[in-house]
Amino acid sequence: MMMMRKQPPHTFMVLGLPAEGAFQPVRFKAFLLCAMMVMTNGWVSAQQKESVKQIVFAKSTRGYEERIRVTPDSVVMRVEDFRADEKVKQSGRKLKAGEWRNVLKTLKHVPLKSIPDLPSAGMQRASDAALQGTLEITTTQQQAYTHTFDDEYPNPKLLPLLKAIKDLVPSGKHY
Repeated sequence: MMMMRKQPPHTFMVLGLPAEGAFQPVRFKAFLLCAMMVMTNGWVSAQQKESVKQIVFAKSTRGYEERIRVTPDSVVMRVEDFRADEKVKQSGRKLKAGEWRNVLKTLKHVPLKSIPDLPSAGMQRASDAALQGTLEITTTQQQAYTHTFDDEYPNPKLLPLLKAIKDLVPSGKHY
């Protein structure tokens, strides 16, 4: 006759306290997994924001282009109109505290890698029926993520970004 030995209860030390009976390894592993996912998600979002070097919004057609370039410390506006007497107009200013952070906040829920694959609302730019708009985000690693669209109508996920960029430009400009 074979005798079955009773196995001793497993004891795990968590923060120096024994957790006999009350501690359930499966729940603890699930908790750790969730905590790691939350921390990683926050880290990825923070890393994405920190790695953006510049954002450019441009809209153009034959012989005409408007461009706003935003960096962590400045915004530069440039208009090239080859039909006008003054072919190129350019102005810029330093960003105020928090303006760059506000622009980056609009990208909080938009992974940079998804930007080129976002669908555009229309394709009228393909037949010269509309200006071609472009948003280009460049990282410190020289990676560029570009979204092309008609006029000022990007994918809805990028509308807050476009609005934040345009809000940096004084009213009365061509932007």
